[in-house]
Amino acid sequence: MKNKRGSLDSENGFSLTELMVVLVIVGVLVLLALPRLLPVVTKAKNTEAKLMLKQIHTLQQTFKFEYDRYASSLPDIGFEQTKLINDGGQARYKQHPLMLPLLPATLGGLQVGCIQ
Repeated sequence: MKNKRGSLDSENGFSLTELMVVLVIVGVLVLLALPRLLPVVTKAKNTEAKLMLKQIHTLQQTFKFEYDRYASSLPDIGFEQTKLINDGGQARYKQHPLMLPLLPATLGGLQVGCIQ
């Protein structure tokens, strides 16, 4: 088979220079896209954390209405931790068992708990 120069060439493929140029172009595109992507990732993580805290708040309020006291642990209110992404799940955060006493804080205008 003849190549562009007219000589016979039995190997087809890309030269090292062509591969390096492609890698440099891909690297530049990644560097251009990364600053726009990071705020989106951060916002998604914040939303996930707020939703998890809202779920805990709802479970805690239900427990309060039912037993006329606040629960002292997450299993008491029926909260089951979703598997972390490291374990094949979808959650990025693990709720610490000692977190419930810290819940009276307000998160982004959302009252997430009132432990008494």
